Amino acid sequence: MTLASLLCRTEELNARTLFEVTVEPPLPRHRIGLITLKDTPLSPGAHAFIAALQYDG
Repeated sequence: MTLASLLCRTEELNARTLFEVTVEPPLPRHRIGLITLKDTPLSPGAHAFIAALQYDG
């Protein structure tokens, strides 16, 4: 998720056009592993995707 999409989501939550559904009991956290080639640089899109996966909010 990009910062822009997070801000839009916050605005939509505040405008009450998007609703958060609370799940009981809360869903467990998941671990995700990524493999990249060490000699191949990541594209800006790949960096953004990894940053979205690392988001902890």
